[in-house]
Amino acid sequence: MLLDKKTDIFIVIPQKPKATEDFAANELKKYLDVIFHTNIKIVLDNEVVNGNIFLIGGPNRNKISSKYISSSEFDIVVPGPEGILVKSFDNNVILLAGSLSNQNNSDCSILYAVYEFLERYLGCTFAAFSNPQFDVGEVVPEIDKIELNDIHYCKKKSDRPYRTAIVQYSNWAGNPDRKLNISFFDWLVKNRYNRILTWSSIYEFYKRTGLLSEARKRGISFTVGHHESSRLFLPDYGNEYFQEHYFETHPEYYKLMSDGNRFSFKDHSGQWVFCSRNENAISEVAKNVIFWIDQNPDVDTVAFWPNDGIGEQCCCDKCQKYTKIENYCYFINSIVKLVKEKHPNVKFDMLIYVDLWECPNGISLDK
Repeated sequence: MLLDKKTDIFIVIPQKPKATEDFAANELKKYLDVIFHTNIKIVLDNEVVNGNIFLIGGPNRNKISSKYISSSEFDIVVPGPEGILVKSFDNNVILLAGSLSNQNNSDCSILYAVYEFLERYLGCTFAAFSNPQFDVGEVVPEIDKIELNDIHYCKKKSDRPYRTAIVQYSNWAGNPDRKLNISFFDWLVKNRYNRILTWSSIYEFYKRTGLLSEARKRGISFTVGHHESSRLFLPDYGNEYFQEHYFETHPEYYKLMSDGNRFSFKDHSGQWVFCSRNENAISEVAKNVIFWIDQNPDVDTVAFWPNDGIGEQCCCDKCQKYTKIENYCYFINSIVKLVKEKHPNVKFDMLIYVDLWECPNGISLDK
């Protein structure tokens, strides 16, 4: 394929593109515009095109792609999850495709294919991010002419399937209303992060402001909870999802302190705040987690973390027989067994933190 400033370029997307495929096509067009200053059109795969062609999506997604590689061959070459294929065909076709077997239905691999092509073959660098009005953080060359022959880059699957940025802005969640949010999302996917782990309050802000859809069209998944998980799923005085004031109706759900009182929230400190061996508390938390996931299907992982800091564990007779980490593991394991009956693909993220460290002998965490 010969690309220069006089070249007509067609970017071909599926007739019913996913949000990630549409975004990938527009990202490719944006950078090719800067590099070549030429005529670039995005068209559907049922249109007749002549010229240099970039195909967005593999044979199961793009009708024209299936003329060059079969679905069975593609699945063997790029089994996934998050595998990508960048390959030239004939003298004027380059396929940019991602595996269809991505975990939790993440579609980030099609974007990885686009960015891999731009970096590997056209010399772009996506090192940093800044306010979009400033031309810093990225290197995008201008090219008069380039011959792209025998293009073939294949990554069968991701090396590490869980690649997250922990987004918390500042202490106690902080104000997520930042002008750099979109630029940050762009930087994440360009540098192959596939998710954001964040506080529930920040996630709710993303939902209210449309930032969630911006992240999702970049293929970014979400792990939600952080140090707010305790008050999200068993709120002492209710929240937008659960109206019950559990501290008033069921104080026994919270850990018994050495002074004889039940734990009372002052902020997000106190470490593990529950009575870990209270089966009613476990059932109530599991029920609430299931309800919350039903309302937030974009979340595939729940970060059920202790609060911040180091605190004493529950002093009740049942909890005192075990260590703090044994109680934490028991509580989470018990919740997972109940939640996965309704949501078998949702995972839980535990926090390895301060004196909650090694998994106790004789305890196996649910897979």
